[in-house]
Amino acid sequence: MIRAKRVSPLFVPDSIINMAAGNISIAFNALNTSQGIVTACSSGTNAIGNAFEYIKQGKAKAIIAGGTEASVNEIGISGFAALTALSKETDPKKASIPFDKDRNGFVLGEGSGTVILEDYDHAKARHANILAEIVGYGTTSDAYHMTAPDPEGKGAIRAMQQALMKPASMKPKLITSMLMEPAPMLTTAPNLKLLNKSLPRMTMLKSAVPKG
Repeated sequence: MIRAKRVSPLFVPDSIINMAAGNISIAFNALNTSQGIVTACSSGTNAIGNAFEYIKQGKAKAIIAGGTEASVNEIGISGFAALTALSKETDPKKASIPFDKDRNGFVLGEGSGTVILEDYDHAKARHANILAEIVGYGTTSDAYHMTAPDPEGKGAIRAMQQALMKPASMKPKLITSMLMEPAPMLTTAPNLKLLNKSLPRMTMLKSAVPKG
């Protein structure tokens, strides 16, 4: 007979994904939309993109957006180990080499990143130190496989094409760099050639994210 441990009365509210955004909302008295975006590795990017669209539509002047991950725990490591996705390399210098042809899996890591997105006029009015500007955003689905990406990288290309459309109205030849997550759908030779054809002046900037 298995005896269950007591379930905390806060189990449900602590487990709901948007509680992280809700607690930030409470802490900073942020009264606009409060959302929890769950799209695996793209969650933080999608959260920032959604915030960009929300501000562009005039529904908000400023939004706190970003992503966080804390998967170094028993269930997280066990799940990826069962998928045989983790590197078995014992040499730390060879364990996390996502852009190397000899990579053999990835190493789980934890981290967080948050930005404040503002309407340009709102930021200027309060003399904010503007670090960057978002001019376009795109997001697509491969509709191909549960875990494997489209081998031709078509979804990534469509997302970039969306980001270059209005209001960005940017020509592909003006894109000079791209920060890449080390994902197989982008880092295989055929896909890199496809990206270079779509964005001829682009330089690939390898992400330091310890995933493969």
